[in-house]
Amino acid sequence: VWANMAKTSRALADRLGGLQGESLTAEIESVFFAIDQDESGSIGAEELGAALEMLGLNMTEAAAQEMLKTIDNNSDGSVDIHEFKLFIFSKLAKDKNVPLRTYVGDKEDAESEA
Repeated sequence: VWANMAKTSRALADRLGGLQGESLTAEIESVFFAIDQDESGSIGAEELGAALEMLGLNMTEAAAQEMLKTIDNNSDGSVDIHEFKLFIFSKLAKDKNVPLRTYVGDKEDAESEA
């Protein structure tokens, strides 16, 4: 699972390149809505698995479910747009070694989302 998450992070980082601000947020939202095949406003394990497969990362449904759990902050079994953006912003902040608030606003906003 963790190896696939690392590959996923690299693939997203490649796609997001040097985007910042509103352009970055818009691209992340675009990725989310592309993954959300059923247009429910959330991503389930099946949709996540299908998206990862399109990136060339084949994994079992159980592995996709495990990955989903790491992103699903409210433990409702799916990932909504806010959880997805927080996950991506967290990965970008870690990769660039900058504070999360660089992407999500001030410290209080970042803590309330986490």
